[in-house]
Amino acid sequence: MVVRANGQISQSEITAEFGGGAMSVHRNQIWYAPGAAPVAVEVLKGTPGSSTFTMPNHTGSVIIELWGAGGGGDGTFSGGSPGGNTTISAYSLNAGGGEGGYSGAQGGIASGGDININGGPTLNDGDGGNSPNGGAGGGANGGNGVFPGGGGADGDFLGPAGGGGAGAYVKKTLTIANGTAISYTIGAGGAPGPGGGRGADGAIKFVFNEIRETYATSQTFGPGTQNFFVPLYSGDMTWEVVGGGGGGGGTDGQDGFNGSGE
Repeated sequence: MVVRANGQISQSEITAEFGGGAMSVHRNQIWYAPGAAPVAVEVLKGTPGSSTFTMPNHTGSVIIELWGAGGGGDGTFSGGSPGGNTTISAYSLNAGGGEGGYSGAQGGIASGGDININGGPTLNDGDGGNSPNGGAGGGANGGNGVFPGGGGADGDFLGPAGGGGAGAYVKKTLTIANGTAISYTIGAGGAPGPGGGRGADGAIKFVFNEIRETYATSQTFGPGTQNFFVPLYSGDMTWEVVGGGGGGGGTDGQDGFNGSGE
């Protein structure tokens, strides 16, 4: 919109610039000043259970990565528990948890993404499985899986070695509207058998370019002692300090002003 150097801008000019019609349709909208630059952001969620992530204001596509949880390692006289699945049902994304530790335990199954990689199986020496693009499996003799998604190691010295399988990996690129509430579930790492290593919890990562508001502001102070509280800002802050004018013959001097920051 072209803004004139001085004078009033009419309501009709503003309405025309927005394509005509009632301006009420623009109420409660979020506006950004010219020069607002997107900022690359990664948000990692790693607490097991169900929750919701609301998409901030952003531009372009959103990349979502999911890791299932690792299975718990085999223990003396009992096996480990499987790791939980990490899912976003609205987009049919599922990174399965790894199997509980036994000789031959398999990793979780991946589905729904542009990239789907099943979790790694237990290794022959009893190490837990490795999660693709995620955490390593725990070392033999009871090591815990590494976050996210690594399988727990075997802790059974009497029987066949059996670490837990690793969580699967899923990656998806999506177009998601600002303000969308995304419900998700993160799988918990599998509990080990006695002496075995615990499987690592799953995780979800959101990667996007966030738009953050940029603006300039100013403040003018009159006579007397006053306080100015510096807001959160970036760049430079400029101050202008002008003293009061002296009184003329029969006319009062004008007050000075203190401070104009931007």
